[in-house]
Amino acid sequence: MNICIFGDSIAWGANDFEYGGWPAHLRNYLYQKNGTKVYALGISGDVTTEAVKRIASESEAREADIIIIALGINDSAWLKSKEERWTPLEEFKQNIALLYEKARMFTDKIFFIGLTPIDETKLQPAPWAPDYFVDAKTKNEYNEAIRAFCKGGKRPLYFNGRCIDDG
Repeated sequence: MNICIFGDSIAWGANDFEYGGWPAHLRNYLYQKNGTKVYALGISGDVTTEAVKRIASESEAREADIIIIALGINDSAWLKSKEERWTPLEEFKQNIALLYEKARMFTDKIFFIGLTPIDETKLQPAPWAPDYFVDAKTKNEYNEAIRAFCKGGKRPLYFNGRCIDDG
C-alpha cells in the first residue's frame, strides 16, 4: 500500500529536525507494521494552486492507494506587500475541488486534514516572513471551506479522520 501526503511545511516535517514531523512518524510506524510506504510530498510554503499542478503526476509515480491533503494555512495568509490573501477564499474552494478530482483518478480513499491550530499573536507577522500574516478568523474560514466540501455531495470524504457524509 502507498500513501501520498500533499501539504505545506507541516506535512514536510519542517523544524522537527530529530523526528521529521508527523509524516515521518506515520511512515516509520506503518512501514514497520505492514510495509506500507508513506510519501511525504509536502513543500514548505506550498498552497493549493501549486499542489493542483503536481498531485496527478506525484500520485501516478507512486501508485497512490491513499491520498492525504494537508493544505490551507498558507492559502489563508495575508500578504502585506500584495494587500490580499495568498489564495482568495473562492479560488481556494475551487482548488480543493480540483485536488479532489485529480486525486479521484487514483483512489477513492482521500483524506483532508484540517488547518493547524495557530497562536495568531505569533503570526502578526510570522517571524520568518515579515510579509506573511495569519489570523484565526480567516484560518477558520478556510478550514470551514474544507469541511463543507467534504460534507457536500454524494462522495464520502474524510476531514480530520472522520467520514463526512450527508446521507
